[in-house]
Amino acid sequence: MAEELTTSGYIKHHLQNLTFGPKHEEIEAGVWAPTGDYGFAMSSGEAAQMGFWSINVDTMFMSILLGGLMMWFFRSVAKKISAGVPTNTQNFAEWIIEFIDDSVRGSFSGGKNTLVAPMALTIFVWIFLMNLMDLIP
Repeated sequence: MAEELTTSGYIKHHLQNLTFGPKHEEIEAGVWAPTGDYGFAMSSGEAAQMGFWSINVDTMFMSILLGGLMMWFFRSVAKKISAGVPTNTQNFAEWIIEFIDDSVRGSFSGGKNTLVAPMALTIFVWIFLMNLMDLIP
C-alpha cells in the first residue's frame, strides 16, 4: 500500500529531489570533508551535507522555463499591440504593467529610477508564476 504523502513529506522530497552539489565523505564520527567531486544527492542526508552550494535542478529548470514563458508572453503581446480596440491578452498585460507602475510610483515618490519598475514587474510576474506552478502535479 502506498504511503500517504503529507505536507512536510512533500517539502522534504522536493528539497532533496535532483539536488546537485559537492560530495562529502565522513573522515571521523560526525566529521565530514568535501571530496572534490560533484554529483546528485541520493538521500536527504547527502542533500543536507551539500549545504549552501547545492542546486535544486528541478527548481532551477522550472524557474528558467517560467521566466522564458513570461518573456515570450510579454514579447508576443508587444508585437501585436494595437491602438484601437485591445485584445483580452493586451488588456491583461496592460493591467499588470499599470498595477506595477502604480505601486512603484506610490513607493518612490521622490526621484525617478528607470531600473525599479522593470525589476518590480519581473519579480512580480516571476513570483506569480512560481506560485502558479504548484498547480502542476
